[in-house]
Amino acid sequence: MQPLLWCFFSWRGRLNRQEFALAFFFLVLVTYLVGRILVQNMVGPTNAGQPWTAEDLTMAQTEAQMLAYVLTAWPTLTLQVKRLRDLGYSWLYLVGANIAVAAIMLIAPVIAIILAVIASLWLFFWPGKQA
Repeated sequence: MQPLLWCFFSWRGRLNRQEFALAFFFLVLVTYLVGRILVQNMVGPTNAGQPWTAEDLTMAQTEAQMLAYVLTAWPTLTLQVKRLRDLGYSWLYLVGANIAVAAIMLIAPVIAIILAVIASLWLFFWPGKQA
């Protein structure tokens, strides 16, 4: 249990490619399952006694998924910081990358998504530095 708590909640240490990939995909699975559970609980057969409209249903599902992402934001950031440390970079690079992607998202969302995927692939596949 202690290694799991360290992996997902501690800022100290490093993660190699394999550890990062396993923890990241586990976190993606947890986020998806929490989102599905929240959607099932938030979206019932009726909306306060009224049938769901398409817009209300979409908004309720989006809110449930956003809540799931917020609940897993801390573990995601700790994984990314540890992986960047393994690559020999500071956590400030993560802050800069997130600010850049958010700024580009306002102007060109497709380009921002492509850049975020490229950054994620870099974290997955770039070999770390020896300790």
